[in-house]
Amino acid sequence: MGRSIRSDSISIYHQILCGEHAKNGGIERKTVAKEATAPQEFECKRSVCHSQYEHIKELATKFINACYLPHWHSKNGGCSGIFQLSNKMSAEWLRTHQLEFLKALLFIIKDIQPDISVVTVEEATEAFHHIIKTCKMEAMTDKDYLDDSNFNSVIRMLSTELSAPNASVRTLAQNALTTIAADLDRSVQSLIEPMKDVILTPILARPFRDVAHTSQPGYLDALAFCINQRPLFVPFGPETMDILKAALAIADKDESITQEKMLSQKNLNLLTSLKIASINLLSSALATDHFSEQAEFRNRVVGTFFKNLTTRNKETVEMARKGLTQQKNWPKELLQSSLRPILLNLADPKKLSVPLLHGLAKLLELLTSSFNVTLGEKLLDHLKWADPTYLPRNPSAPTPTKPSWKDGDDTKIAAGIIDIFHLLPPAASKFLEQLVMITMQLEILLPKENGTPYRIPLVRFLNRYKTESIDYFYSRLTQPAYSKMFRYLLRETEADALRAEIVSDVPKFVATTFRANNPQSQFELQFQGLLITNILVKFDPVWLSNPQNKIVLDSLVEMWQSPGRTARLLNDDNLPLPQLRESKLIAKCLLNYCSNNHSEVNILFSLLSVFTVRTTMDYSFLVDFYQITVVETYTPPEKRQILVKFLEIYKDAEISVDVKVQILQVFIIPFLTSIFAREEHTLVLDPKLTAQIITDVFESSEGKLVDEMLSIETLQLASLLIKNPTPGLLEHRKDLIKFAWGFLKSDDLATKQHAYLMVSRFVEVFETPPKIVLQVYNALIKTHQVEAKALVKTALDVLVPKLNDRLKGIHDWIKWTKKIIVEEGYSMVQLIHILQLIHRHYTLFYPARGQFVPHMVNSLARIGLVSSAVAENKKLSLDLADVIIQWEKKYNTEKTPEGDAMEVDSKKEGEDDMEVDSKPKSSDNYKMNLQTQELIVSFLIRMASSNVDTTDDKAAMGHPHAAALAAAGRVSFRDH
Repeated sequence: MGRSIRSDSISIYHQILCGEHAKNGGIERKTVAKEATAPQEFECKRSVCHSQYEHIKELATKFINACYLPHWHSKNGGCSGIFQLSNKMSAEWLRTHQLEFLKALLFIIKDIQPDISVVTVEEATEAFHHIIKTCKMEAMTDKDYLDDSNFNSVIRMLSTELSAPNASVRTLAQNALTTIAADLDRSVQSLIEPMKDVILTPILARPFRDVAHTSQPGYLDALAFCINQRPLFVPFGPETMDILKAALAIADKDESITQEKMLSQKNLNLLTSLKIASINLLSSALATDHFSEQAEFRNRVVGTFFKNLTTRNKETVEMARKGLTQQKNWPKELLQSSLRPILLNLADPKKLSVPLLHGLAKLLELLTSSFNVTLGEKLLDHLKWADPTYLPRNPSAPTPTKPSWKDGDDTKIAAGIIDIFHLLPPAASKFLEQLVMITMQLEILLPKENGTPYRIPLVRFLNRYKTESIDYFYSRLTQPAYSKMFRYLLRETEADALRAEIVSDVPKFVATTFRANNPQSQFELQFQGLLITNILVKFDPVWLSNPQNKIVLDSLVEMWQSPGRTARLLNDDNLPLPQLRESKLIAKCLLNYCSNNHSEVNILFSLLSVFTVRTTMDYSFLVDFYQITVVETYTPPEKRQILVKFLEIYKDAEISVDVKVQILQVFIIPFLTSIFAREEHTLVLDPKLTAQIITDVFESSEGKLVDEMLSIETLQLASLLIKNPTPGLLEHRKDLIKFAWGFLKSDDLATKQHAYLMVSRFVEVFETPPKIVLQVYNALIKTHQVEAKALVKTALDVLVPKLNDRLKGIHDWIKWTKKIIVEEGYSMVQLIHILQLIHRHYTLFYPARGQFVPHMVNSLARIGLVSSAVAENKKLSLDLADVIIQWEKKYNTEKTPEGDAMEVDSKKEGEDDMEVDSKPKSSDNYKMNLQTQELIVSFLIRMASSNVDTTDDKAAMGHPHAAALAAAGRVSFRDH
């Protein structure tokens, strides 16, 4: 809406809200404006005559005037305003403004090009229909509606627009008249017959050739619309016949002549719309009884329809087909004369074109019985150059060559020829083999084999002769070219009939593929059956779940469990590429069945055996199903059933250890982790099932697990259960600790550290004797091997926060930590291991900081300043300096006045560092001396000024961090 229109509308709207009528209750406000710049939503009582309100009338006038302004934004604002008023005002009020509103909206549609503002045109069209509907709904109960002058004015206006040059306006007028007539339970003819002079006089008053070219399509459409009404009220006098003859001349005009004139696109569009309107008028005229005896004119029109079936414009073709559909009882001579030009063009390869073939297809849809199967033979003659089985009748005849079709049309023409055969009479089934072989040969000539234009036409033919087609391909499944083509065709969306034919006879399908009596090709046929099953499952995911198809499911399970498949999987380096997918395809089909049948857990577990073999195929979809789909879609009882089946498998001695490892690693442990995260463990793990897990997995395995991987996975399972205690687990804590204790002396480092991690989890959750806690802690702080670093770090992070609770203080574990750092601190790896522990849990070490600060300060340069120091060690040295500074700040914050008077040992710090006290003294009041502070600041300054490897991000980040710490340390030490 223009700025002035908006401001005027706002002013009027506020007058409505604040004026006299609003005070008297004449208008009921239900909502305020959607936007401050376009306040358009308000509600009025339908029982009040709103024409008396001059303010609303003025607002409507503003909207109407805006539609006629030249600027687009004004038209858009006016259209939106009219639409809002039509929604909010009553039908009684709207009827008084109906004509002005409809004219304004039609002007917008006429004046705005759709490519400029499609939204505005669509909104105007929607508002137009809404006004028509709202007004007539109110008027249906009015007996004098047809005598209403406003209604007659609307009908007159719509009748006038039937011949408008704008096609959208004509369609809108026709639809409006049809809608009004339907709701009044009257015919359209009864509405427009009184307006006959208004409609027909401009059309019949002068020769058609004198009418402007832009107006001719509208005149033809208006005349056709009137002729279509019954009873007929259009006179077929000389004027009407002149227009029909002119329309026949336009429709009969050769398309090539029009194109040779090199007309502009605008003129070409105009001529095309004129031809469509001409064909539409001729079709409407032939549907009347007036031409039943005028054979000559009728035959000429029908011949024109046939001719236009082969044009390039799809709308023209569809209109011509519609005209032919209305005709019945074709004379033989008429058919022959009409089809002769098309058949002559088909005989000449040089005259073949895509429009000609499409027109022939339309003819065959209408006149299938008028053609015989020899047409297919003639069409195949044009593709004999692509037929490997073609044998010329004359041995001395030259080898057929590809016709010289226009570049880019050769593929379309070949596909168009194939697309004709499904429309031929039933005897065309004899072309099955030729069409399949020609299609295969044509696809070889293409640079790609996926999505060729020949398959859908061939599928349409095969769908019509589905039984013969399925038998044909069944007999050739062992031939790679045919089996590949069969699969490609089955994947097409339009191949519903072919897939339905396979599904309708499952025993035949299984007997041909999975259980074929052909030892030499048994695997190949089974593999082809697998590929076809995979296609069928993609189009119908519940197909395998049908009890009638259990024979297919059993065949897939047999293939999965067969030793041959396992052997091929182990030897996948020597398999052809298609056969590499055997296990993957079986797994996908079986997963499809499991996803629709959650009670089937045997298949779910059997699929895990694929992870025991190293293969080049990606089976991540299986992992996703186990860890995501099962967790999110299975119910708690179904999840419980999975755990019960797992215990059954774990106890089975015949199942290999490798399979049990994969079951735990890929399925059960992530599965239980998700159950605990979703807080479903109370619904899945009751005390009875928990006791069964402890008994069947941990008690039965105590001292018997010899496989390292199985031991590790079982320990991880135990850690998970301890971390998330379930009902009944407390009663079996002794069994759990006994299970883990046997692995603490394992020769395998990974197994041992998983056992320590499990014991650490146990200490975290359950009360544990201090002796065991100290033993575990002492072992962990002594374990500094690189390969066990991650597990030891996790175990210590679990154990250390619980040491004070389990040991009733810090005395014992601090003593052992100090002992390690003093006696084994010469080892850089051991030293870093302890210092990293202090850094991660510096708050726990704060009360005993006096035992470690001297060692930490003395180790800073050794860790961070040597030339061989790695970035990780440099970062650790800075972190330790940060810890010392934070400790000092915390001490300075907490110290009391009495603490300032404490005795200061005259000995230098660190003189007795190598002596480990049997009972560490309390260091709550530990204060660094000046020498220690200077060492820390000196180290940080040296770190900030040292050379840095710019390629190492961690090292590069250390420089500003060191400078910042040095500044913070100096401030902290200076202030205190």
